[in-house]
Amino acid sequence: MNEQLQHAIDRTQEVGLQWSNEAQNVLAERILKEIEEIEEEEWEKLLKSSESVAYWAKRSKELHEEHKEGKTIEWKPGESFEALFQ
Repeated sequence: MNEQLQHAIDRTQEVGLQWSNEAQNVLAERILKEIEEIEEEEWEKLLKSSESVAYWAKRSKELHEEHKEGKTIEWKPGESFEALFQ
């Protein structure tokens, strides 16, 4: 955790004790919304990274090869998934 984030947390703890429950809830909602948005942005960056793209391209090729070699089992909608793992 960097210094700025720690300061924000410390400040929130200081003022939160003085605020009404309603004010604390408003602040909490805003913080949680921001966290969610940042998590989504970070996840998108990760998925678009060259390492991720390369990994999934390689994995896709491997899976296609496994399928061609008959190493996969076809699943039909409505069937139990348990049969695939026996």
